[in-house]
Amino acid sequence: MTTRLRRVFINSDRNVSGMNKLQLRTAVADYDRVQPLVDGSVQSDKLDLNAVTLAPSEIFYRLLNDSEFDVAEMSMSSHFISCQSGWDYIAIPVFPNRRLFHLNAWTTADGPSPDALQGSNFGLTEYQVTAAVWTRGILAEDFGLDLKDVSWFVERTAELSHGGETGFVPPVGTSVERMSGDDTMIEALRRGTLDVILPSPYPGMKSRLNRTDEQDLETSDDLRPLFTDARAEAARFIQAHSFLPMNHTVVVRKSLLAENPWLAQEVFTLFEQAKEKARQRLASLRRSHLVLASVYMAEDRALFGSDPYPYGYGVNAEALQTLGRFMHDQGLVSSPVDVEAAFVPSLLGT
Repeated sequence: MTTRLRRVFINSDRNVSGMNKLQLRTAVADYDRVQPLVDGSVQSDKLDLNAVTLAPSEIFYRLLNDSEFDVAEMSMSSHFISCQSGWDYIAIPVFPNRRLFHLNAWTTADGPSPDALQGSNFGLTEYQVTAAVWTRGILAEDFGLDLKDVSWFVERTAELSHGGETGFVPPVGTSVERMSGDDTMIEALRRGTLDVILPSPYPGMKSRLNRTDEQDLETSDDLRPLFTDARAEAARFIQAHSFLPMNHTVVVRKSLLAENPWLAQEVFTLFEQAKEKARQRLASLRRSHLVLASVYMAEDRALFGSDPYPYGYGVNAEALQTLGRFMHDQGLVSSPVDVEAAFVPSLLGT
């Protein structure tokens, strides 16, 4: 896939006089595990991240379109695709967002079950997003779905999509159509045009790329999750696969790494420290609006362990290789993904 030429935003005065710290432009989504990098409670004596929070799809679009940031959260699938065509970034093994993405699929009250999706119309934000890759792969391998026996409909426009920036072409033999005009997945689901939808899995994080918010689904009495017993499916998946799928990593501009060989390790360490500080703050949830917060936290630990968000390459290698295989199987890349080549070599031992 060809990568279009992009503007590159480079700060010509990265080392601010009197500070002697490398000045970076950083973008992350609004998660507790990165918040210490945004509020300044985790800092470095070597660099300033100058981190801002944006909706994930907005960060990825701006990175693919304009190479706007030096350090940024990034879609795993779009990163793997862009690595095959050559681009300005490489990842550090930090994975700020993970979920069981197939549990974010929605249908109507009388809609199909997960093992009866043959011949269905399935709505997505767009075909190449990582959450969709994981969902299709799990439905195919764990529930026997023939992906070519499903018609896929995408909500995003060609102009405001990640695939528009990476040169996405529908895989041969797969039906992928763009929804018309201002139509939304939630309305198409209600009127029966779509049987199942997978909205962007970031409720409340508004983005100009998306027209369906998961919050609207959660408050709709006429709609339900495709998996009606999320706890049981979560337990089944973890028992079968022993990992929690990731959809995002963190990328760094290659030219900065060449100029500053210490940078990759420093950024990795900052994200580790931020995650640990967020973990320490979890105790405050017991004083939150959630009445059963302690029960939820105990269930979470029982299912996912004490650290559901492990960073480092080694502990995540199986999940990354699975994602790369799913992408190749689904026709998103023309050759098998070289997973190790997508990450900074010096951090492969983490």
